[in-house]
Amino acid sequence: MPPGLDSPVAQSNRSDSNMDAISEIAPVSAPPRQKRKPKDSKPPAKTKLTVYVDDDTAKRFSVHATYLGHDKSSLFAELVKLNCNRFVVSDRKPDALPNRQGDGQS
Repeated sequence: MPPGLDSPVAQSNRSDSNMDAISEIAPVSAPPRQKRKPKDSKPPAKTKLTVYVDDDTAKRFSVHATYLGHDKSSLFAELVKLNCNRFVVSDRKPDALPNRQGDGQS
């Protein structure tokens, strides 16, 4: 072979090593993610609730709220979320109820 020219096998080995070096230098990145719009997070609607408890319970509740740094409403909401989770009420398909307007009953 003339000087300066390598055999096809040597050229193939050299190109493989060049590809390895390139892949080590420039890692393949994933396509950019599309940014999602943040959901409009509106605070849930609030309902006024009146609870009658004995004086000792009211005092304990007020002291507890004060020492935790909560107001009474947020403490009550937290206690309900933690302790009142036994029952689940859901209406998964409200349109499944029969329409009584067309069957002649009033």
